[in-house]
Amino acid sequence: FGAGCGALLVGQRCTFGVTSAVPEDSDDPIDSRITTSMFGSAGSGVSSISGSDDNQVNLFQPSVDVIKTGDILSTAGNTVTYTITIINTGSADSPNLVNGTINDTLLGNLLDPFNPYITDSDCAAVLPTGGSCTITAQREVLPGDPDPLPNTVSVSYNPAGGFTNVIADSDNHAVDLVAPAFTLSGVATPDSGFVGDLITYTYTLENTGDVALDRISVNDSLLGDVAASFPATLEPGTTTVVTLQRAILAEDPNPLISNMKAIYQVQGLANTVVTILRVDVEVRTECALSPGFWKGGEGVPKWDAPGDAVATAAGFFTGTSFPWVDGSLGDLGYLQVLKLSAAGDVTRQLSFKYIAARLNQAVFDVPGSTALLLNQIDLYLAVHPVGSDPQGQADTDGRALLSQLNHYFTAVGEANCPAPDSF
Repeated sequence: FGAGCGALLVGQRCTFGVTSAVPEDSDDPIDSRITTSMFGSAGSGVSSISGSDDNQVNLFQPSVDVIKTGDILSTAGNTVTYTITIINTGSADSPNLVNGTINDTLLGNLLDPFNPYITDSDCAAVLPTGGSCTITAQREVLPGDPDPLPNTVSVSYNPAGGFTNVIADSDNHAVDLVAPAFTLSGVATPDSGFVGDLITYTYTLENTGDVALDRISVNDSLLGDVAASFPATLEPGTTTVVTLQRAILAEDPNPLISNMKAIYQVQGLANTVVTILRVDVEVRTECALSPGFWKGGEGVPKWDAPGDAVATAAGFFTGTSFPWVDGSLGDLGYLQVLKLSAAGDVTRQLSFKYIAARLNQAVFDVPGSTALLLNQIDLYLAVHPVGSDPQGQADTDGRALLSQLNHYFTAVGEANCPAPDSF
């Protein structure tokens, strides 16, 4: 009992209180009854007297729910948008929620009016019963952010009316951070050639990132739109080899530059990855100096000693014995064969132009078809050496080779040849 309730005179009143915790499984409302008993004083003739009263307490159920959503895939430099919704899910008879706090492990205090991440919000420290509020925030992904990028938002309130109960909830969110990248390398085979030569371009494409990439475009300054030759999707860690071909044209500059630009997009994101590759091909100037040049005053000094650059490249000098000479002529050097009278015998006509072509090949190179022709002449002269004066079909075959060799000197010519003192 409270003070003064031990004895009561007629007309007196006393007040006392009883504190009792509300059990978790209590009914709503919770009913309680208090009964008091008093005993009469000596001589009053009253042995005892009692009284009771009932009380009913309405129980409310306060609660709050927070839901955090946002982008689930991103990469460094991108902006991630988060949406945080807070709902007062308490019973209809619950008081408003007050003294609210909203904190995020990544975005900070979301009730701070100066929070730099918040782009829109109608949330406050008070959340009415049945009400809700929403916060929209944005943050740029930093290069040092962990992968995945986690964050947790936590909310806390008290029921209005002086209640100290803590009504709280939290929600987690994570962003998968990817690092898109690919490499593009290329090589031209051969890396030099003459007009008409076919150049093979071999490209190697490798996804060195951790996310799939979808093709947007692949364009080349020489080959045009070549996207169809490249994979539509590049999975992480995969490598693709693409082969393309193009012939050297008469109007092509030297060097012949191929600039390729490949653009791929990250699956699930708007980000694109761009790689640019340059591949150069040397366009060789065709030059066919005549036999007269190589046996004349300007030409002979280029190859008249074993150590001369031209002689080293050709594999012979003026005094080297020509390997295919008929015994009737004895041992002749290359320059001697070059100076033989070309009258009559097809082998004489063929050999002196053959030597000039081999020297041209050593200095300027020759088209592939001409290189093959010179190898065929090697085989012919091995059977029909210089001065053997072949007849019949052998003569016909020799003249066919001579005709092709004459075409080389005529078609290529000396128009593009450099000055003699420059090589």
